[in-house]
Amino acid sequence: MRVAIAQLNSTVGDIQGNIEMVRDCLARVEAQQPDLLILPEMFITGYPLEDLLKKNWFIQRAEDGLNAVARLSERARCAIVIGGVARRGLNRGLFNGAFVFYQGKEVFWQAKSVFSDFFDEARYFEPAKEINLWDFRGERIGISVGESAWNHNAVQCQAGKENEPFAFQVHQGATLLINIAASPFRLAGSNWRQRLIQQCCPSCHQPLIFVNQVGANDELIFDGNSLIVTADLKKGTRLKPFAEEIKIVELKELAHMPFEPCPDEEMAGLYDALVLGIRDYFRKCGFQKAVLGLSGGIDSAVVAALTVAALGRENVLGVTMPSQFSSAGSVEDSRTLARNLGIQILTIPISTLYHHYLETLNPFFGNRGPDETEENIQARIRSNILMAIANKFGGLVVATGNYSELAVGYCTLYGDLSGALAPIGDLPKTRVYELAQFINRSEEVIPIAIIKKPPSAELRPGQKDEDTLPPYPVLDKILKLYLEDGFDAEAIVEQGFAAETVKLVIGRLAKSEFKRQQAPLVLRVRGWADRFPIAARY
Repeated sequence: MRVAIAQLNSTVGDIQGNIEMVRDCLARVEAQQPDLLILPEMFITGYPLEDLLKKNWFIQRAEDGLNAVARLSERARCAIVIGGVARRGLNRGLFNGAFVFYQGKEVFWQAKSVFSDFFDEARYFEPAKEINLWDFRGERIGISVGESAWNHNAVQCQAGKENEPFAFQVHQGATLLINIAASPFRLAGSNWRQRLIQQCCPSCHQPLIFVNQVGANDELIFDGNSLIVTADLKKGTRLKPFAEEIKIVELKELAHMPFEPCPDEEMAGLYDALVLGIRDYFRKCGFQKAVLGLSGGIDSAVVAALTVAALGRENVLGVTMPSQFSSAGSVEDSRTLARNLGIQILTIPISTLYHHYLETLNPFFGNRGPDETEENIQARIRSNILMAIANKFGGLVVATGNYSELAVGYCTLYGDLSGALAPIGDLPKTRVYELAQFINRSEEVIPIAIIKKPPSAELRPGQKDEDTLPPYPVLDKILKLYLEDGFDAEAIVEQGFAAETVKLVIGRLAKSEFKRQQAPLVLRVRGWADRFPIAARY
């Protein structure tokens, strides 16, 4: 059997555009006459759809999309396996499924068995009632959707003694396994998904085809990395990460194809993921131009480099907005960065505006001395300037805050939290430094002076981040223990951290939820973000 796998970048809601991609794909593979053309999970509609799935008019369009693919299959030699949504059964329940079209008809479908908490799918879909096989051109094909293939509980109720989903399908007689997925990128090493596949199907002894979505939709980034492999992952082929690709493989040749696993290069994968996330966010939202503030610090420098890689230097405008507290070095470092990146930079001093604000407000402040209020005014002035420029020239403001700052609220609401997208909002500060070094791996893009200088918001004389926060290596470790590993304060202290420091971090974390829930969209690279109640004591 000859199989074509199409790792393509669908757009959420653009059903007609996604169907045109299927049409184009059929034309591209026609000369090689594959038996199967396989596309990712929910390809017809794009993914995730969130509450579009609660709109009857949208579901009708999605079902019309399935019918359109059926018509495309009329003249095709191959069968088409594609992800979509449809209402089925007596109660017209909604299913996320893999649908197979051949010679103008739907000849098979398999619903998803296990839902992802990541996408909150149980709110919308019914699980598969049963798991079946499809017979086609001499093969018995087992098809699964997303997590259905990785969760052992998916088939225990049907398989009895079997406890592996792929093994259950093989037990039924499957000679070929297909999994279509919309599996997001995770900053956990490039081989994590391949290791998962290897754990789930070591005894299947049948070829496995894994077709994953590529591209970014809102905060989620899909890395592709589709596979056609033997069950032991020793033979086969892998598609490119973070790129659209169509590959045709003759299954009988699989045994002669040495499989090269995805290189476990964490920083390279992170860089490519963030660039793709920025590019697709702008493209799918209909924008080309990005505006961002250049402070002379590491965060804005890394975001600027990522944005240039995503959109091109001609579409990125940097703005430096010095006040009386800005160091000359920071302004010059921003200009050096702009020269290195080849982007335009505007210099708009804010000291006069800042003094006008103080003159207006001071009569109402009474005898209260300067505090964070005056610092936040500066941040909000800068935000207003960036937003005005973006509005005037039809662009979007890119926020430059990182995960560490956002977690503990070391940011200004309606100030540096303003923007349409926060590319590094899921990266701890220590990771930002690592990413800066990766960006500089071949040449000095980010000035060394920026990387070496102590982090500072420069909102008061001599200010340093460590005046307010623990050193970032300490802060990031505490955040990981609390948010990712599930430790409470006492357990973190037992790990060797000072009790006062732990109390400070967790206290600021709890008090900052109202900021995080108003923050720009964050590109997720480490998994789904925790959300906590705002008006709460814990």
